Amino acid sequence: MKCPVCNTECMENLQFCKVCAWEFNIYVSGISEQEKKLYNQKLKIAQKNWNELNTLRIGTIEKEKKTQKATDSKIMNLGFVSLSI
Repeated sequence: MKCPVCNTECMENLQFCKVCAWEFNIYVSGISEQEKKLYNQKLKIAQKNWNELNTLRIGTIEKEKKTQKATDSKIMNLGFVSLSI
């Protein structure tokens, strides 16, 4: 089964998604319309939070890449110094 929040493939017997910690609820019988509404609200919030978290991660990774590239460039501009003994 796929997690409805992060789309990770999960084993059927898990209680929580191993990636985003979404709780898989097992219903023995049907749920009321009010319970469905609450479930859907909770799911939308979790999906929004998951997407925002991933956006932040991507932004952080891109910032780290730019910082590393700038550092690498500075190192390359220093050149190599030959020491004679």
